[in-house]
Amino acid sequence: MKEETFAPLLHTTREALDQSRLADALDGLKALAEATADWDLRTAVDSMAEAYAMMLRYFRTGAPDASRHSMFRSFLDQSYALCDRAERLGLTRTSTDLYYSTLRTVQAMGLTMAEAVSSLEEAGRQLSALPPTDSSAPDPRRAPVDRQRAEAGRRMFDVVWTSSPWTPTDTETARSLTASPLVAEADAALFVSALTMALLHQFDAVKFGLLLDLLTDGRPQVSSRAWVGLALITLRHDRRIQLCPPLASRLRLLTDDTGAIATLRNLQIQLLATLETREIEKQLQEDIIPTMLRNPQFSPSKLGLETLDEMLHGDDPNPEWRENEAVKRIEDKLKRLAEMQAAGADVYMGTFAAMKQQFPFFGVMSNWFLPFDGHHPDVVASLRELPRFMRPLFTSDLLCDSDKHSFALMLSGIPAAQRRLMEQQFEAMGIDSQSHWDDALSASTEGERQRRVYLQDLYRFFRLFAQHRQFANPFEQNLVLADTASLAPLLSDDESTLQVAEFAFRHKLYAKALHLYGKLAAPSADVFQKTGYCHQAAGQYDAAVEAYAKALLIDGDNAWTLRHMAGCAMLSGHFDRALDCWTRLGCLSPDDLQVEYRLGETLVHLRRYDEAFKHLYKVDYLTPDQPRTLRALAWCSFMAQKPAGAERFYAKLLSGRPTADDYMNAGHAAWASGDIPTAVKRYRACLKARASDRMPDDFFDADAGVLAAYGLTSDDFRLLIDAINRAE
Repeated sequence: MKEETFAPLLHTTREALDQSRLADALDGLKALAEATADWDLRTAVDSMAEAYAMMLRYFRTGAPDASRHSMFRSFLDQSYALCDRAERLGLTRTSTDLYYSTLRTVQAMGLTMAEAVSSLEEAGRQLSALPPTDSSAPDPRRAPVDRQRAEAGRRMFDVVWTSSPWTPTDTETARSLTASPLVAEADAALFVSALTMALLHQFDAVKFGLLLDLLTDGRPQVSSRAWVGLALITLRHDRRIQLCPPLASRLRLLTDDTGAIATLRNLQIQLLATLETREIEKQLQEDIIPTMLRNPQFSPSKLGLETLDEMLHGDDPNPEWRENEAVKRIEDKLKRLAEMQAAGADVYMGTFAAMKQQFPFFGVMSNWFLPFDGHHPDVVASLRELPRFMRPLFTSDLLCDSDKHSFALMLSGIPAAQRRLMEQQFEAMGIDSQSHWDDALSASTEGERQRRVYLQDLYRFFRLFAQHRQFANPFEQNLVLADTASLAPLLSDDESTLQVAEFAFRHKLYAKALHLYGKLAAPSADVFQKTGYCHQAAGQYDAAVEAYAKALLIDGDNAWTLRHMAGCAMLSGHFDRALDCWTRLGCLSPDDLQVEYRLGETLVHLRRYDEAFKHLYKVDYLTPDQPRTLRALAWCSFMAQKPAGAERFYAKLLSGRPTADDYMNAGHAAWASGDIPTAVKRYRACLKARASDRMPDDFFDADAGVLAAYGLTSDDFRLLIDAINRAE
């Protein structure tokens, strides 16, 4: 069967398994087994189908069966494994993807994990036998051993990454690699990356069990990579883990390990920090304006509410919000992470992307995950001639490992004279000490730093590797660990949830923060305020009002909450609720002219014009001839059937710096007063300000109801439009 036929069948079978439609999935497995023409697979599928049919027959008898549910879940787990087996058999023959082309190479060369372990141990044995030398001087005896070690590491990575479900022998071989004193920590860390990539491709309970064992490994590079692998694999294969009771039980045991919970909390924040905020901000901007325009009760040009942007974005977050101290400490430790990965990822990835495309080194998949130790044959020569000022860069955690390799490869192409000039320039700037590179990172623990740089390596691989589109990017899935059944018991307590929510909120990841705040069992007024703020930022004004109202139930006289609730109530058309908020604010701050103005504005929307005039006139008296106040007074007068008063205020507006809407509203006032020539003149000025030479057919639609109160009909609108558009 061709890949284009096999792949859709594979997809529908997996979809059936994901939806627990076991009978449909077994039908799909039978078709996949036929397509592979593998006798053992067909036998296994037939056996599974018969066992499930027997279970269904027994179920139909109505007899009690305490093991029914566990058997059903076991059948699902086994069916997933058969589906993985069918995929491997079917695509190995036809797929041109890197995974399957690498698998075919491994099979053709007869490469094994045992051979790779033996080669790595031999390299370690030879290196340990070499006498110590000056690291800056080349050692001709070490070069061939480094080449042997690099090649063995590459073979080990390919074998592990493409390996089928492990047998007990495979598991013992893998354990011997991680336990061998002759295998360098960097090579053991590379093994964990290969294990992670294998599990991301296809789940294997045995491999995952070994990954769990490595969480407590004493080597920071190894354990840190295992923790990151645990998080990404659980996000990807949570269902598979839950279908395997021994694995689910092992994860539940971590609930009693305070160190493990602290690590997962920190790792969760590090994962969220990889999110890019530009698209989120763009989405918010795209949502806010359409929401405003869809509201039939809101017209931004009449009362000065064109300052909507000020209401939404000008207000800082509540200055009374207390910073969560735990989050603040983590933020300080992860400041460099936020710069390099979340905000600065564009800069660093852009800088090194070209290098990674340029050097053949990055055409080898395993090289993206190599810990930087300076001994890889491709970089060792350039590091020997490294300018002194740059050496701390390669021993600090400022750059991740793949970027260090990029930088070292780049330096190898710089002439010696230019390197000396660079060194002189940097020394003149005072950049010549280890502390310059390490100050920002000194607060982090070794585990945190290792996880941070490894996440950056992974992030770059899934974005920049030449064949990255052949891989499902784990950073594009939901990164909230507490949303998985496997890790929720460790991270669903209010302390963990609030800590991560606060980080998301402070970094404007409002959708994530909102999701997390909603999980809290006992939200505080502070949490309700921030929930409202998240809804407000997304243009969800009704929801924001409700959240702010809950905050007021706890802290009824909070001016910040009242102000934001009032603004959102106005934007959602709930002017009565807005009036209540502005009134309470007026009692708290009787001399606040902004509140006074908003009171008048809200009363206009409620058609309580006489009351509105009192507030607006007060503002105009204390701060005369402000365009926003004049605009509100003019529209209030027009709505109150006082065209002469409206004309007076519009005349003042038009003598200053009028907007296109000012010309349009002034045109309405003139027309309502019977002064058609002046109205035509003002409407033309409005069109000119809008850079238009033609009045659109819907020009009067938004104000049709208001103009109708003055006896103007749709026929009048048509006449005036034609009079302007057909002027001789």
